[in-house]
Formats: sequence, C-alpha cells, structure tokens
Amino acid sequence: MNTMKTKFYFLLSWCMIMFISCTEDIEPQFGQVAQDENGFIAKKAKPYKVTLRTDSGEQYLMGTGATPKVDYDADLKGDRFYIIGSLGGEPEYEFDENSGKLSVPYPTINYYEGTFGPSYHNLYYTIPGKWSFQVVAIHEKKENNRVCYVAYESEVKEILVKFPDVYQMRDELKDHMKSVWEEAIAQTNEKYSVQKGFWIYAVIQTENLKIEYGPTESEYYSPCDNWDRVNPGRPDIKIPIESWGYAKYPIGYFHTHTPLTYCTSDVERETGFSTADEAWQDGNETPILVYDYTSRITSGHDIHESADLYVSYDCYMRKLPTTWGELEKVY
Repeated sequence: MNTMKTKFYFLLSWCMIMFISCTEDIEPQFGQVAQDENGFIAKKAKPYKVTLRTDSGEQYLMGTGATPKVDYDADLKGDRFYIIGSLGGEPEYEFDENSGKLSVPYPTINYYEGTFGPSYHNLYYTIPGKWSFQVVAIHEKKENNRVCYVAYESEVKEILVKFPDVYQMRDELKDHMKSVWEEAIAQTNEKYSVQKGFWIYAVIQTENLKIEYGPTESEYYSPCDNWDRVNPGRPDIKIPIESWGYAKYPIGYFHTHTPLTYCTSDVERETGFSTADEAWQDGNETPILVYDYTSRITSGHDIHESADLYVSYDCYMRKLPTTWGELEKVY
C-alpha cells in the first residue's frame, strides 16, 4: 500500500511539473518557492533587466546612423536581442517560447537584430515620423530537462525621426532654383508669363540621405496673370516596408513667381510669399520655397531686376507623421 502511494505522488508531481510554462511568474521574489492558484509549485524566472538608452538624443535626421545603446543583465551576454519600432502605437511582437523565434506583425518593424556583447552595428533611422522603439531580449532556459526561451522587454522609448528642413533644401538646391528662375524669365514674353516649379524630395538609398529635385513643371499665363497661384503636380512617393531599402518622400515645393514686364495694364504687386502660397503651405503642412523679385514691382519693370530665394519661417519642415497613413500622404 505504501508503495502504491509513493508511485501515485511521484506521478502527480511529474504531471504538475510538465504543466508549468517556461515563463511562469508566480513568486514575489527570486529564489523563493510559491504556489499558484492551482497549487502547482514553481520557481520564478530571474527578472533580467533590458534598457534602451538614447545618449545621442531622441531626435534624429532621417538617414542618420546611431549605435544602439542597450543595457542588459550580465547573465544575458551572448543572447539575441531585437530592437523593434512602430509608427503609431506601441510595438507588437509574437514570440514562440519553444523555438525562441520572434516575429513582428505590420505595422511594427524589426529595426535591428543582434547579440549582447561589447559592440553593435549602427541602427539607421530611415523612415521619418514619431516612433516608439523597444528592445526584446530572448534568453535560453533549461527547465525539467527541456530547453525553452523567455522574452525580456525594455520600456518603450519615443524617438523622432525628422525630415530635412527648409534650410537644408535651400542650401542643397539653391543653384538649381536660381537656374529654374532664369529659365522662366527667359521664356517670358509679350504673349505670356511663365511660372515654373518642382517637388523637393528626401531620398534614401543604401542608407545615405540625399535632397533631390523632381522634374520641372511649367504653367503659362497672360502677361498680367497670375502671380497668386500654386498648382503642384502629384509627387512621387516610395515607402519601404522594412527599415532599409530605397525610399523617396516629398518634403517641399519650389516655384517661381511671374514678372509684370510685359503687362500693359497699370498693375503692381508685392513680392515674396503670396496668400496662395501661405494657404497651400498651411493646409498641407509642408514648406514652400519661392523665387521672386526682391522688392515691389509694377507693370513694365525691368525683367532682370534683382531677385532672390524666399523661405518660410512659419513652416520649416514637413509635419512628422504619427501613422503610416500620414507618411503615405498624397497631395
């Protein structure tokens, strides 16, 4: 009879151990033994700590490379970790404790994958917006003669990945903008005045950021018409679904204003930003750059009067997206 009891208790104990998950967490302190609501006995996994630090700041220009700063428990050395990010909401992931495999559902992106150790490769912030980042460490455990894995999370860290601003656009493209102005002036005559413009893009290719201009768009008006108008065509947009790859984002629009040299009516106008420019810029939350004369002009003025590039101080950078929908904005 005693033998049967011994066998019964042994079998019951074995069954209870097999039901305990690798991630069971029922102890108030590590090293103690406690019972869960079903009476099963288990030990708590050691609460390893993983932290994502941003010593270089929390704002980065898109295309910037930064070494990820990850603090981790010494016992996690050599373990695999992931830096995952989400544009709109906190990052989400799926984890298999039996294989240790981690996957992320859209719109979360796996931005970085590495091993805890003395050095890491650069993490490139390629997709602009208000991001939420998190570190997930995968730690191997051996329990009850089987191998399983536990995921340890850092706190969520918000990081802003910015578009280039209007001053960078000006510095990179000012020579081309001047040449487009000169082209518009050269094409203006007694029959019509010409307004020219182009989209400005932030382009990522092989992790390098470039500011590029799109094809020149032209519009033709009568000699007295119409300097208070902006009609951009539809821009190109290329958005990668991963944290790398070719990307192209419209970040601003440039256009010229028209002379009044060949206008026979008695008219005049102020120069610089028009009310239409300001309305378009405010409505689209995207900068406009304008080439125009430096002082007020009247009909019959010298077409080669002094001119210069105007930039906005009210809208100096395209609004940062908080969702994929805002990033994919169509103008």
